[in-house]
Amino acid sequence: MEKFLKRKGEDGEKNNSTTSSKKPKVHRLYSNDYLKFGFHWTGDSQIPSPLCIVCGQMLSNQGMVPSKMKRHLTTNHPNLVSKYVDYFQRWLESNTRQSELFKKVASVSEKAQLASYEVAEIIALKSKSHVLAESVILPACKRMV
Repeated sequence: MEKFLKRKGEDGEKNNSTTSSKKPKVHRLYSNDYLKFGFHWTGDSQIPSPLCIVCGQMLSNQGMVPSKMKRHLTTNHPNLVSKYVDYFQRWLESNTRQSELFKKVASVSEKAQLASYEVAEIIALKSKSHVLAESVILPACKRMV
């Protein structure tokens, strides 16, 4: 009867051969050699994910294998297979400059954001419709600009 019972070990885990044979997850790190396949890294620096510079597709961390990146380049971007690393380096620099410029243009000042929240709160506390905000505040903002 004893051989049919599952016993817990001293640390509280079940004594099972499947739990002890699990391999720890391996996280691949980014190498600068991957730029020749058109990939850069994104996400956490401890567990990076490969990001295609051309199309913006992000692969899993297990996709950070040179063969998988080369396959992506040859199947999705066959016209870029013969390009050198300098081409992808320029493309990466262009993308980073463009994203920094977009952040500057699209940002809203903190004071304007705070004022918007306070006005929305006042309107909600007065139990007025949001049409009031459109009919009173928008014309006032247009006059100031």
